[in-house]
Amino acid sequence: MDGLELRLAVCTSTHSVAELLETHSVSKTTVIKCVPEFVKGRELALLLFPSSTAFNKGEAEACVRRAEGIDVWTGRIDWVLDWLSALPKSTHVQRCMRNAQILDLVLRSIHEQPWTLVEINNMSDQTVIDSVLELAVMRDSACIVRGLAELLEHTQSNHTRWNEWWARNMAMSSARVALDAVTEGEWFSDDVLLGLVYGAGACGDNANDAERVLSVVARNHRIKDYTGSTIDMPERVQMAVRNGDWTLDALSETEARRVCEAGLAQIHACRIIAQLDVSLVDVTAVALCQDNERAQRRLLTLVLRSPHASMSGLQELCSLRVFGLVEYEEIQQLLLHALLCAERFTDARQVLDTMDNVNACDTVCAAARELVDNAVSGNKEHGLLKSALECLDLVSDTEHSDQIEDERCLINVSHMVWQLGASTTKRVFQSSDIATRMLPIEIRHFSDDPFVVLRAVLERYPRAYTNPRVVRELGAMLVQLKTRERVEMSIRDLAVRSLTEAYIVGLMLEAAVRQNDGKAAGPFVRQLQACMQSVLAPCMRSVEAKRAHRMLGHGDLDRTDDERAVDLVWTACVDLVKSCKAEYDADPVSLALSLCPAEQVPELLRLSTNSNEWQDPWAHMASPTDVLQGVRDMLVGSSPGPAARASEQVDPDTMRTFDVAILRRGLRSAQNDPKVRCALLVEWLHFAVTTVKEPSDARAHEFRTAMETELVKRFPKEAMRALNDRVLPELDQTNITQVRTYYLVYAKCAQAVGGDSRDVQMAQARAQLAEELMHIPALRSVRFDELVRAVAEPESRNASVDRLGALAGTHVDEVIALASALVRAAGKQEPDAAAIASGLRARQLQQLLDRAAATGDPTQFLASLSDSPQLQTDDIASIASHIAYNPRIALSVDIDSRSLALQQLPAELNTVMRARAFVQCAQEVRELRDPFTFTRISDNWARAFDSCGRIDPGSNLTRQVLHVLVEMSQTESAYIVCQTHMAVSRMLHVWNEPVLRLSSVYALALEQAILGGGSVERVCGPPLELCKFDYGDNSELGDVLQEFRSEFGRELERVVNNASVSSAMRLRVLRVVQQYEHASMGGMELKLLADIHWSYSVGSIDTVEAQCAEWQHLLSITKQGDQFEEQVSALVHMLNEWSLTSNVDACWIQMLVWTVEHNYVSAVLPSVQTDRMRVLGSHVFPALIDRAQGEPHIVCALAELALLFPDTTWAEPCMSLVVHAGYGESALHDILQSSYLHVGIVVRGFVSASCAVPGLVDAIGRTLRARAVDRAVDRRVLEYCVPNTVHPELELLCRAVHVLCEIGMQGVAVSWVYECLGVPKHMRFGGRSQMWVRQLDAVAGRNVVCVDEKDEETGHMESGHEDEETGHVESGHEDEDVHAWGDDVDIDVDDIAHVSDAEQVHDAWGDDDSIDLDADLINL
Repeated sequence: MDGLELRLAVCTSTHSVAELLETHSVSKTTVIKCVPEFVKGRELALLLFPSSTAFNKGEAEACVRRAEGIDVWTGRIDWVLDWLSALPKSTHVQRCMRNAQILDLVLRSIHEQPWTLVEINNMSDQTVIDSVLELAVMRDSACIVRGLAELLEHTQSNHTRWNEWWARNMAMSSARVALDAVTEGEWFSDDVLLGLVYGAGACGDNANDAERVLSVVARNHRIKDYTGSTIDMPERVQMAVRNGDWTLDALSETEARRVCEAGLAQIHACRIIAQLDVSLVDVTAVALCQDNERAQRRLLTLVLRSPHASMSGLQELCSLRVFGLVEYEEIQQLLLHALLCAERFTDARQVLDTMDNVNACDTVCAAARELVDNAVSGNKEHGLLKSALECLDLVSDTEHSDQIEDERCLINVSHMVWQLGASTTKRVFQSSDIATRMLPIEIRHFSDDPFVVLRAVLERYPRAYTNPRVVRELGAMLVQLKTRERVEMSIRDLAVRSLTEAYIVGLMLEAAVRQNDGKAAGPFVRQLQACMQSVLAPCMRSVEAKRAHRMLGHGDLDRTDDERAVDLVWTACVDLVKSCKAEYDADPVSLALSLCPAEQVPELLRLSTNSNEWQDPWAHMASPTDVLQGVRDMLVGSSPGPAARASEQVDPDTMRTFDVAILRRGLRSAQNDPKVRCALLVEWLHFAVTTVKEPSDARAHEFRTAMETELVKRFPKEAMRALNDRVLPELDQTNITQVRTYYLVYAKCAQAVGGDSRDVQMAQARAQLAEELMHIPALRSVRFDELVRAVAEPESRNASVDRLGALAGTHVDEVIALASALVRAAGKQEPDAAAIASGLRARQLQQLLDRAAATGDPTQFLASLSDSPQLQTDDIASIASHIAYNPRIALSVDIDSRSLALQQLPAELNTVMRARAFVQCAQEVRELRDPFTFTRISDNWARAFDSCGRIDPGSNLTRQVLHVLVEMSQTESAYIVCQTHMAVSRMLHVWNEPVLRLSSVYALALEQAILGGGSVERVCGPPLELCKFDYGDNSELGDVLQEFRSEFGRELERVVNNASVSSAMRLRVLRVVQQYEHASMGGMELKLLADIHWSYSVGSIDTVEAQCAEWQHLLSITKQGDQFEEQVSALVHMLNEWSLTSNVDACWIQMLVWTVEHNYVSAVLPSVQTDRMRVLGSHVFPALIDRAQGEPHIVCALAELALLFPDTTWAEPCMSLVVHAGYGESALHDILQSSYLHVGIVVRGFVSASCAVPGLVDAIGRTLRARAVDRAVDRRVLEYCVPNTVHPELELLCRAVHVLCEIGMQGVAVSWVYECLGVPKHMRFGGRSQMWVRQLDAVAGRNVVCVDEKDEETGHMESGHEDEETGHVESGHEDEDVHAWGDDVDIDVDDIAHVSDAEQVHDAWGDDDSIDLDADLINL
């Protein structure tokens, strides 16, 4: 580089460049290349290229290189734009200008610059577009896309590159960015815009975005007025939507109009569908419905499933041709079906009024069928069956009567099956019983044979045969359901008059045999025998003919109902004989012989001989002819004899009524046979007790009473046996009337037979209980036997109370009113009634209290507690404990309500008294407030204390509370802990618990801190600090704290003297004792310190002289090592703690000398800066100054001590050693690195003298300007040296800067100011040194004029203005006589060219960002 180029390189303004160009001839390329980048570009461009000047290629390339250099070296794109905008137009410059604008756009958008200007200039236009768009998508910045569209030239190639990128990257994220930038519509082609709407899903659930994109398409094609009529789009656009291929050619105006209109229709359809709460349906889904019947039906299904589906919405969608391929009538039917299945019958009625009757009836029947098939219960009064009936009621029965009748019949059958199951299982079905239920859909599809279905029902409900009337009615309805044939059933007298009835009775006989129930099977056999001549015998001809047909081998014939019924009956009779011997009152063998095939007769005869009930039918006949006639009668079923006719006339089933005429006729027929009469009366008794019916008139009532009286008088034993064996198992325990009747009759019969008087009384008591229950409707659903068993069975009262409470539910008051009757009915003593009543009331109160805990409202509990009758002692104690100690209650119910509840309980009980004391204590704790910090006790600790109530009455409450107080002391203030302790003490006094002292709390906390390595200062300090205040002579708090101080002080001394505790922990406790107790324990502290830091055992040291001697010994054995700093700190601390005596002064002198010798003065400096240390200077410094003459290595440490010593007498002599003494590199290194020395030099005013030491000024500057003072110098030293200042480090820097300005080193001073204030690089040449010094004074809080008035008048700076976009402050035009780097400094540029050290010039303009021309040029 020649001299001219160097002179250009040091030019700092356009003015200096212009002066140089006036005297020298230099090419523009050279000027552009050499002038520094921070020179204002616009002024330089106007200087080099006036408006009439043109570019050549070399100059254009140089301008581009300069722009790239500005970006590299300054990072200021705004400077690049200023430079390029002032240049003449050319291709290279224009392209660079565009790229710089792109970088500026990216920088303003994402506050980052991903490329340099060099990198983006080397990219092709395609790469630039791709990279910028990729960055915009990655950062989700639509403003970059819009800005790029404004910067690119509107050429066909750029448009092609733009849309090719979007077509390749049409993903969700890029689509969202493009959607935000779609206002630049002229850049997006039709295929990309349509891809945004239909392809990428960017407008998926936002119809407004899709509408905005379509408006851009319309604007590009100059389409103004368009409306959305249908969703039909042009065919090629529809194919693109379907295939996801967006490589479309440009749309014609007609196609664009159709696309916009179809898009509006699709958007409108989406909005309608969104109102119906249908999700996952976007514009694309609606567009795919065009010419796609499957898609339309799928969308229609989603719409119909909406709970808000309506005919108006469907009509609007149909008008848009969303469902154009689906017939309107079919849509109506589907909507009606959906509304009916959703049980929206009001809306369905509106749709039904608009439909054709035939279609409407079909749809209603289909919907009802679906509801029935989905039902999980056969109860037609609730659930889906009820909805199905409402659905069928929408149409008249005349329309499609067969279908409607079938559905109604199925519903009735399902309800009857449900009733049958509920009545025979004696319980309500739960959700887990679905597997055992006979569901409506199963009844529909199980079989077309009604008898197969009935058999399945009897198998599913094994005890259904015990209700024969319901089963027979069910069988008739099943026949009607499956065959549409009506069957008239004889429900009243249970006579069998048809083959269907015989089949049904045979099925019940089969079910009874499966259960080995011979007693129930007997009536079925008698009914079948009675119908032998009228029903079964006529069927036998066809049955025998088919049997003969099969025996002759003419092939199998289909089994008809008569054959199946006959086979069912005789096989059931055979099974009855085999399995239920002597348990039935009938002749099944004779019936079986009458109906079985001929080949089975011998087997049945052999079976009859083994039967206990079998009587030889021909034994009484005299001739073989009579014998043969008897067999024939059995087989064929001839007319029955007199005995058979009598039994038919006196059928026990006829006694199951209250009809007086029927009963009289039955009893009259058996008036001569007591056994038969007894059987009839017992049968009637079984009916009278188990039926839900009542006599219809007074005459029937009188006859009922007469029959009961006859039973009690003539047949009491048989009646009791029947009541126990037959009536009691079938007695409905929820029917109180039946129960009362049962026990009344039982009591009379027991009294008639002369039974145990206790049984009679118990039966009468139960009858009385049943009579009382009849007047309490709320308990009618409770089983009577469970109520009595709840009192009679449990051994403890609490178990009885729990069972009664579970049965009563919310009707506890009614059960309490029945307590006496219940106890008598259970055979217990009268005192048990009071105990049960009290227990039930207590249980109710506890439930109300638990409910109050759940809701937070105890109003109902308090009202019920105030209205409660007398409770027993145990129950009162339980309630009091529940209120006071239950943690859920404590957390949810306010403390005032708990206290009010306890006030309503009797106070004489010890448990109540304790509970009151506990709640009162908890109430006091919650209201505690610290008057020193104005804070309340934490809710967590209040709840923790309240949770202490989870203890048992016999456990140690003192220990529980102690642990809570110890944990509380870790976070709460000492005042709160003390007040809590006082409240607890009052409670413990009521509880007769051991006394809890406050010292015990903190002693345990101290023990935990010692064991866990915690902070003993945080444990002990707050309570001891609290003891300093005066609370009065009669204050309870003062007494507690006075007692605490004496006891806790002894505890602290015990810990200090405890050898088992670590020395470090004992030392920390000792420091607490010294701080608050002001006890002199210097000897113990010395022992502990010696043990900790020197592992040295010190003997007995009671006097000050002995302590000083041991201290001097410890100093002598202190060496450089791992614990050197801790040892020195301990020695200094001991000297600070000891009182000022001559012995201690000698130790201080020895300590100061020792620190100077070991170059560790910083350890004692915070301690020596006191007035009492002044007198020691004459004993320390003279000898050390003499030694420093021959020992240069102590000069630095001695100067540190002297400069920061309170007596300034020794500062100048020691500073002279630093300035004038000869020392080596080691000593110089110590001087340059000592922050304490640098601070002392500034404090004592020796900055100018430090210039004599090479590098010392720079070292002081590094210490002060880098804010290293805070880290390297103890804060106490700074505050002592520079008192009454907020920022002592800035005050020191100001002092040093002013001294440097006074001695003519403004450049060095300003460089310090620049670095301290963080002045930006581009502003370090815009002002004068005086301004920056004044700025530093203002920051430090000083008001000192640091320059002469003459300098103020000669220098000035024009105010700058702030750029609106970048915030850069541009300085105004400077005066010609004022240079940027300082005042009154004459610089010859020729001298710079001859500097031998070229490296300094390179450093000045190279990589160092903190350039200071003043300092560098002055040094040169």
